[in-house]
Amino acid sequence: MGNSTPGEYQERETARDYVDRESHYVWGRRLLLTALEREQPASVTVRIQKMTLSVRPGADREQRQAVLERWYREQVRLEVSGMIERWEKRLGVKVVRFLCSG
Repeated sequence: MGNSTPGEYQERETARDYVDRESHYVWGRRLLLTALEREQPASVTVRIQKMTLSVRPGADREQRQAVLERWYREQVRLEVSGMIERWEKRLGVKVVRFLCSG
């Protein structure tokens, strides 16, 4: 932001619609989204450079966003759990609680 005046700052990422061929980032890697509508529970999978978002037919933008945000939080929890375990041993401390909210 530096010397910018109010109104000049623009967010780095564009608004998301959660549709095919949209770019999303996981751990700094750009992935192309494939959005599928299926009669099964919502899910997110990542393979190589692709992210697949599966939602129920008729899911709107907010529902798609909620599924993906829930998945991102779970990825953070998984990564942080391993980090906490490693650093607890090194530092001789015990983490009582870790919260990851959106």
